[in-house]
Amino acid sequence: MASAYKSPEGQAPDNGQGLVKPIHKPPHLRSKKPLRRVEVEDTGEIDLVAVATRKLTSGEVDERLSSEKEKLPETTAVPGRGESVVKPPTESRSQESEISADDVSHPVCSSEKEHRVCIPAAPATSAQFHLDWRRLKHDDASLYRYFKQIQPSDYRRLFSEFFEPDILEKIFHLLRDFYTVENVAVLPVLVGLTKVARFSTIAMFLSSMGRQTLVAAIGHAREAGVHDESKLAALSREYGLS
Repeated sequence: MASAYKSPEGQAPDNGQGLVKPIHKPPHLRSKKPLRRVEVEDTGEIDLVAVATRKLTSGEVDERLSSEKEKLPETTAVPGRGESVVKPPTESRSQESEISADDVSHPVCSSEKEHRVCIPAAPATSAQFHLDWRRLKHDDASLYRYFKQIQPSDYRRLFSEFFEPDILEKIFHLLRDFYTVENVAVLPVLVGLTKVARFSTIAMFLSSMGRQTLVAAIGHAREAGVHDESKLAALSREYGLS
């Protein structure tokens, strides 16, 4: 029986792995033990070597090529040139339209001075106001647009924890440089600020420049002629101007 097998030297080299190969063993070196029956169980595993080396049929090749073409974006030839323009997928355009339609709760963004400026929405908490104020305080135009969103009735709730003289004076600058220029009423803002906790103490530490800015804002309200002079005089007293 041993003569039926070829010697390893006579076999062509085989790179297959996991294959059972015949061997040549002289009779006097063979084991004298009786043969045993080994139960073989079919696990259903795939022969990876056979799959990798199998050639695809023409039908399978056509199917793969058609599936790859479906994944590629559409192209349009440019007249007079041998170039193509890639069209973006239509799904991305529909997603963009959905996002733009649902941006009501997002910050308002605009391009000013060749950079993108995003104005946060009106704050819901005192901590959010403090974070937004610190981020926008060096950009007066953006800070004005942000501050104008806040209702004067919410000043007491939002400003009480982070209300300092520098914040109050910055608000005075917004009133003088933006509110008065755009003819926005300054009196509701000034009255709302007096309702904030510790206002009387903070007003005592206003700088001379801050007081001058406040006088200019109140003067604009007086020139508008729509407010009672007694109310303006009482407001000036609350700010320690008289």
